[in-house]
Amino acid sequence: MPTEIGMVVTELLVKNFPYIFKYDYTAQLETELDDVEDGKEKWTDLLKGFYDHFEQELTVAEKNMEEIKRWEKPTTEVCEKCGSPLILKWGKFGSFFSCSNFSKAKPMSIAGSSVKKDPKAAIKKITAKLGYPLTVKGMVDDAEAFAEEVEDNAQLRDALAQASERAKKIVIEPFSCDFTKENFADKPDLASPDAQDAELEEEYCDNCGKQMVLKNGPFGPFMSCPDYNADPPCKTIRKLNQKVQQKPPEPTGEICPECGKNELVKRQGPYGEFVSCSGYPKCKYVKQNLLDVPCPKCGGKIAERRTRRNTTFYGCTNYPKCDFTSNQKLVPGPCPQCNSTYLLEVERKDGVFLVCPNNVEALPKRKVKAGEEAAKPATECHFEKRIGDAPAPKELERPDPEKTRPLVEA
Repeated sequence: MPTEIGMVVTELLVKNFPYIFKYDYTAQLETELDDVEDGKEKWTDLLKGFYDHFEQELTVAEKNMEEIKRWEKPTTEVCEKCGSPLILKWGKFGSFFSCSNFSKAKPMSIAGSSVKKDPKAAIKKITAKLGYPLTVKGMVDDAEAFAEEVEDNAQLRDALAQASERAKKIVIEPFSCDFTKENFADKPDLASPDAQDAELEEEYCDNCGKQMVLKNGPFGPFMSCPDYNADPPCKTIRKLNQKVQQKPPEPTGEICPECGKNELVKRQGPYGEFVSCSGYPKCKYVKQNLLDVPCPKCGGKIAERRTRRNTTFYGCTNYPKCDFTSNQKLVPGPCPQCNSTYLLEVERKDGVFLVCPNNVEALPKRKVKAGEEAAKPATECHFEKRIGDAPAPKELERPDPEKTRPLVEA
């Protein structure tokens, strides 16, 4: 499937290697290869003609081909933080909008005593390394005792004089706006054509309440809190199916039994829908489908669970302290023939049965790991009972070949 980076690279190759990437090159090459086969042209002359053109284009492309990572295109978009114009840049996930006031220059520090001795030399040193606007900070034991923004040499001179009086260490920081915005307009749609026109509803962060923004990651677009990279960060995200967002949490009207404050909501997880507390991550309660059978190992509760393959199994809620699991549903009630306190619901082709867990022959065969011995029940039992009154299905009667052969021959 075409990606944005693939389309841009193709455009650069066609532009800088016109001889190889022109439409009729393949047809021309096939004709020349036929001439070599018929003896009308030498294969060495064919390769020489190709490499002469290729060498010239390669030399020109080495000097003139643009570097994608350094591309910066002006746009009509405006920064939402400082109001400066946005420029289009390239990153490892494709193109994105970045504020034109972004600066990679690192802050520099000077001693207050050097400013008092020769302020002109200090200003010259600062302006040679950094450009305006700047922020002058006076630091005392890693705390700001003075801070002021400057835009020219006169303001810088006054700010340095005030900072040197209040602090021994002066830090000069360049103004930098870190606002970025994803550019989804130029990214090709890899799903259906309708997904390109799908509109995203406004979503808000569950933790801080801020409006979530659309971002692009290594696995595609996703919704993220705007403070994802802030200090302290808010790592709330929601996955997207291409450009269409998954279902937002739906309130159930029930109160969380663990915290007693927040409402339970239905969420979309990697293994399907589940119900949990809306106060996550402070409250990590997850509602589970519990059975009326205690755990045979520890006496805890047995819950219905899902695997990555979307199959159902039953396990103890005290995991990992208790590792009891079962692929068959546990049914409350003692076995009529032995001392088992529960039964298992086994589904076969001929119906559904209640089987005692000590009836090894009636249970599905379980694979034994290398070096592990098959578990044997303490007591042998043969209890097995069909659920429901429906009789077992009869085998299909096969026709007698001696009777049907004359019909086939006819």
